[in-house]
Amino acid sequence: MLCGAALAVESLLFPPLFSLSVVLAFTVFVLLAVRQKERFDLLSAAPALRWIRLTLFLGLHAGLLATAWKYLPTGEAAAYDLSYGGLLAPALRLLALAPALALYPLRYWLQLATALRAETVAALVVLFTYFPYRLSAMLWEHTQNDLAALVHLCLTPLFSDTFHLLAEPPLVGTMRYPVSLIYYCSGIQGIFLFQGLFGLLVLWDWKRLRAGRVLTAYAGGLVLMEAANVVRILTLITAGTLAQEAEMAEAVHLNAGWIYFTLTFIGFLALTYRWMLRKEPQPGTASSPALSARSVEHYQQA
Repeated sequence: MLCGAALAVESLLFPPLFSLSVVLAFTVFVLLAVRQKERFDLLSAAPALRWIRLTLFLGLHAGLLATAWKYLPTGEAAAYDLSYGGLLAPALRLLALAPALALYPLRYWLQLATALRAETVAALVVLFTYFPYRLSAMLWEHTQNDLAALVHLCLTPLFSDTFHLLAEPPLVGTMRYPVSLIYYCSGIQGIFLFQGLFGLLVLWDWKRLRAGRVLTAYAGGLVLMEAANVVRILTLITAGTLAQEAEMAEAVHLNAGWIYFTLTFIGFLALTYRWMLRKEPQPGTASSPALSARSVEHYQQA
């Protein structure tokens, strides 16, 4: 509650500190933790909050806010700062969660991290993948020509007039149908769609899923979406080169992207969903919970 309130106050006092990724990570962690009674009991078994720790917590947040006021730029230009100095803003947003460590002893946090290992991993995945624009745009600046080179390599066996022009943005395709690879050709739409749908699946079926396999499937799904994006670009260039009217291929490209990525996700889910599920206990055997109530009693007695 204190962490959520502190994040809300910081966002109100200085809006550039607001981060959807931090809010989503915090929300995912709480929602997944409370779905298991044993885990919720451990959260409720936190030691009594001392005034000195609360004062330190508030002081750290005040220092974070003062640093943001002094060094972070405001306005629309700040959102599009892709220099390394521009990373100060997302770094401070990530640090907004750090003062919470001052609230309780390190021993409690370590036990909590051990007991809620799967939930912590899920929250960290959300935290570092829903920082979409600034980090993905910086990455795109360094990889856009690599994507164009890969597309050119795949096109070469199909057409004799393929080319790849190093430019900003890079130009690739055939002499009959060249395309410019801009930021939205990076596959970021497919990544967003995958993250949203996969996140809903994990929240809905968390009790039935195996955390390690969920993480593996998540990483594999991101790679699959990027591969699907390369296939999408190849299909566009091929269709534009062979079609009588290139404008028709462009219209299909603009309107069918979400449908294509949705179908890709459905195919991915059909192949991985049953693999991610926990094994159902055999009739007559009791299933062992991930966290025993003895963990809670152990901490309360310590």
